Amino acid sequence: MADPYVVIKIQDRLAGLPEEDYRFVETFLTKNPDLKDDVNLWLGKEDQEEKQKEWEHKITEIRLWLRKDDQIDIRYMYRRTLELSKSFRARKPIFDEKPVGRLTDDDIISIINRIRHLWKLLCYRIYPDLEAYFSYESYRKEEKRPDCRGMIDWPKTIINSSNTAGGVLEFVCKIPERRFDTPENLLLMVAVNWLQRDAKIVRAHSGFPKLTQEEKKLVQRVYSITDKIFHTTSLQKILDKAKQLSEKKFDSIVIKNLMENSEYSVRKRIDIGIIQNQNYIELLRWATSYIYFDVDKIQHDLKGVKMDTEEGLTRMYEYWLLYEFAAFLETEKQLKCMPGVSNLHFVITKNKKRIKLLFNKPVYHEQLQTRVPGQYLKPDYQIETYNILPNGKYLKTVIMDAKLYLESDLAGASNKMLRYIVEILLKKPQPERHYDGVLLVPVLSRNFKTEPFESPDATIITCLICPSQELGKMDAMRENFGKIYEEFLKPHLE
Repeated sequence: MADPYVVIKIQDRLAGLPEEDYRFVETFLTKNPDLKDDVNLWLGKEDQEEKQKEWEHKITEIRLWLRKDDQIDIRYMYRRTLELSKSFRARKPIFDEKPVGRLTDDDIISIINRIRHLWKLLCYRIYPDLEAYFSYESYRKEEKRPDCRGMIDWPKTIINSSNTAGGVLEFVCKIPERRFDTPENLLLMVAVNWLQRDAKIVRAHSGFPKLTQEEKKLVQRVYSITDKIFHTTSLQKILDKAKQLSEKKFDSIVIKNLMENSEYSVRKRIDIGIIQNQNYIELLRWATSYIYFDVDKIQHDLKGVKMDTEEGLTRMYEYWLLYEFAAFLETEKQLKCMPGVSNLHFVITKNKKRIKLLFNKPVYHEQLQTRVPGQYLKPDYQIETYNILPNGKYLKTVIMDAKLYLESDLAGASNKMLRYIVEILLKKPQPERHYDGVLLVPVLSRNFKTEPFESPDATIITCLICPSQELGKMDAMRENFGKIYEEFLKPHLE
């Protein structure tokens, strides 16, 4: 893998080039000879054909991150995969926290992601550790009293007594007071407000995709804990001001001045030693992470937090489809979808009947008819069931394959699906079995179409499932997931 800064250089160079200058790797290297060694290391291929194929794969991903191509919303796909994998408590794909990010977005998935990854640190560690040690500034409050308290200002008391006309003498006292209206306390309560505001937004979400049960419990828990903080905190006098500040945009001048930019900012007070409590220093890091929390493979903006994964674009599309389909079955069809403990799969149950949604399970065969001996095929998804159908058939196997292809490339995808089916038919040929293949692609002109493959034992269907927040594409995904459920899953669960 190339150094991240090598990838940055390649991204920078691509950002300003027309497509014809980087479509082929040799053309790009001719125009950018200073990057030749870096690109060769990045691609890791000697054969020219293999190098071009790897280049096309990597450039497709960079084009999407740079928004040079809007066929799929890659940022949404990565955010959604991160969120659903955590919601289902699945172990893959593995996301690592990197000290890199860009200003977070305010779509529902981004909000849930930052709540999930950051709320415990604030509510269970930073705030409780600060609660007994809130910072304050001391001053002396002047007050007229019939009794003595604090330090008496005798000159003012004498002047005041001359005007009492024989009445009760009042002492002018200077009473020590503490003021908790410090930048760091304001930032603390602003942070709690951010969490509660985001929890409110998510709780009110009623669109598609719907929240999973785990996500609903999560945001309700965050809302309840932040609400308890507001009712019990000793910082009541600054709550109104903190709420007003929390309603400003993350990149507003007011928030920047509170955190970093002004002479009275939290950063400045840390730098000059006024703030020495480590929890306030951790709070500033937390607030920066919350503002810049994102899922992004563009390597710039060395600030905040980026949740990154080594998985490539094609593999992430497969993960996204798996979790999105499981979430659809749970939220739209009220099925119970439990992730497997070992290999990644889901056990789907309804009324004590169950099926399995398998991920990347190999199709083993003693002698593959369509591949080199010793190799095996690995479809992205298989539906495994042993229920007897109403028509008396014992098993109806469904294979689904995610293909991040353009429509012009779908012929190859259909051929690969055919090989899957042929191998399974050859493995245990039984007259009562039927096999269906479903190709899931992000670009398609005619949706849910049957491929030209005629066999009484198998059918191949292609349908549009595109990661996007565009209404039309989300409607198509919901419709197609519904068709897949009705046609291939529901008969086994009735």
